[in-house]
Amino acid sequence: MSDISNESTTVPQPSLNNPIITDSSKISPTTSESHSIQITTICLNGDNFLRWSQLVRMYIRGRGKLGYLTGEKKAPAVDDPNYAI
Repeated sequence: MSDISNESTTVPQPSLNNPIITDSSKISPTTSESHSIQITTICLNGDNFLRWSQLVRMYIRGRGKLGYLTGEKKAPAVDDPNYAI
């Protein structure tokens, strides 16, 4: 594993054996979280709900937002600094 060093810190670099994993629920919103993003190319109809829902759920879980839909997480208060994230 290679590291980048400066005078006071060493930052590990991601590799196949040592990936850097972050909690996506703590990442600030980016342009990839805009309201007009296309999550899947599958157009929902009566015959493909299972496949469509799996793809949408995977996308939402990857963004760290699934808990808000399932009720496991509660929305932060309006005056909470994390409200806009």
